[in-house]
Amino acid sequence: MERQKVEAKRRCNVCGGLFKNERSVKIHQGKSKCKEQSQQRRAPELTQSNLSKFVKGVHQSVEEVQGQEANHSAPDLPAQPTRSIGKAGEPESPKDFERKPCLNLPPAADFRWAQLDNDLNTILENILKGDVVKKIKTMVEVVYQVEGMERLCSKFLRKWLGVPQSFSAINLYSKTSKLPLPVSSVVEEFKAAKARAVSTLLSSEDGKVRRASKTIKCGRKWKPQQAVMEAEFHWKHQEIVGVVCQGRLGLGHYSEKRWSRADARARRGLVVQRVREAAEEERQVKAIGLASQGRWTQWDQAQERPLSWKELWQIDQGRLSFLLRSVTDLLPTPRNIKIWGGEEDPSCNQCGAVSCTLNHILTGCPKALAEGRYRWRHDKVLMEIAKWVEQQRVKANNKQAHLPEAITFVREGAH
Repeated sequence: MERQKVEAKRRCNVCGGLFKNERSVKIHQGKSKCKEQSQQRRAPELTQSNLSKFVKGVHQSVEEVQGQEANHSAPDLPAQPTRSIGKAGEPESPKDFERKPCLNLPPAADFRWAQLDNDLNTILENILKGDVVKKIKTMVEVVYQVEGMERLCSKFLRKWLGVPQSFSAINLYSKTSKLPLPVSSVVEEFKAAKARAVSTLLSSEDGKVRRASKTIKCGRKWKPQQAVMEAEFHWKHQEIVGVVCQGRLGLGHYSEKRWSRADARARRGLVVQRVREAAEEERQVKAIGLASQGRWTQWDQAQERPLSWKELWQIDQGRLSFLLRSVTDLLPTPRNIKIWGGEEDPSCNQCGAVSCTLNHILTGCPKALAEGRYRWRHDKVLMEIAKWVEQQRVKANNKQAHLPEAITFVREGAH
């Protein structure tokens, strides 16, 4: 290995010539055109040959950088800015394809590949030495961009449901809306999983395992340790306050959940439940601030209509899209078209109202009310109910009544 390092320093990285020492290489590059060619070289395209070249020259690049740091010399900067892979730019000139260095990779049975594997195994073994806490701190947790994943999932979910991309994610994942869907938020599930992991470590009897709960990190926006602590305080405070009666409900209607009487498994469930409730509260606060899509928060008398997966698969696509858009006021009413930049008159073409909103079209137009358009729907439903009742009545009357046979009594002493 030492011999290979010395040869890499004595070899020119442009023409491949071997010289006496590193100083001879610099003199050679200064007199010849190798230095100019190295400055004019651009970032190559990501091809299989370039990947193979990267695998071979990774050690050589590291050694060159270390040698430059030891000599206090800065690396050579390219004369033109380097084009990064994957970005659109000017088309490459034919000069970029004139000279391609030949790659001489060692065969698969060469000892250098085995030496590389041994070096990597030795590094990993040295890093992961120590107790459990040190291993957990050393191993890097790969945290994906959960919010970005949720935005991507929401994009395809809106397309599948037949709603526009302006449909708020709050209405997709809210469980307290007037039309809740059977889907969960990716961010909420991520928070619930992290809170469950922290609660599991904190409930351990081993002190080292309890201290390992501090190593679970989720970024700067949300801390699982703080969320678990707030959940514990919430349930302890709820136990002190007790069960509060709501409306005309009597005593014993609600089952009380006591933190002090719960075991470790039940406490983890309470912590996860509180984390989900906190996420739902955040969605409710954001929904109140929405002008049109959060208007359902003011519908006190409206009942919830939760949708199941069975209904989603069986319901008509147009009907489902109408339901979702009507709750969030995204239907193309004259007022919405005017707000969206259209040239349509926002007034009602039936009664002449100034603003023709969704509420006005469905239940508030006086002309439609006088003509019986709203009553027509209810009358049709009542007619179907009356028809079914009449069929059941006729069916019941056509059945022959099975009366019990009469009993003939005989007087005493008649025989």
